[in-house]
Amino acid sequence: NGGNCQYSPLSVSTAGVVTPTAYAPAGTAYGHDFDAFALGVSYAVSERSRVAVQYTSVADTVVSGNKIGMSSLYGDYDLSKRTKLYALASLVNNQGQANMGPIFGAPTRTPNNGQDITSVALGIKHTF
Repeated sequence: NGGNCQYSPLSVSTAGVVTPTAYAPAGTAYGHDFDAFALGVSYAVSERSRVAVQYTSVADTVVSGNKIGMSSLYGDYDLSKRTKLYALASLVNNQGQANMGPIFGAPTRTPNNGQDITSVALGIKHTF
């Protein structure tokens, strides 16, 4: 349940799975319920590298004009058994009063209602 799905985090697991989690406080001005669907695929390019793509759709079931479409591309490369380089890019298409923005480990700017946003994250991950 949730209205326009604002402050929706997007996480990437160690396996390279892009996972959006959409929520918003109940009682928002533009609905309480939404339908969310995601379709993605992950492909091991080699033993040390992988790419993943995903499309996620979120639609407010109360206010039909509030819709979100998010396209994501992820890639990583193993430098060693415990260290990898990664890159993640997402394009979010907000319609109506929707204002979702991806969050890559830390809060980012939330777009205005109906504003699209593109986000890119690059980094090194080391597990201890």
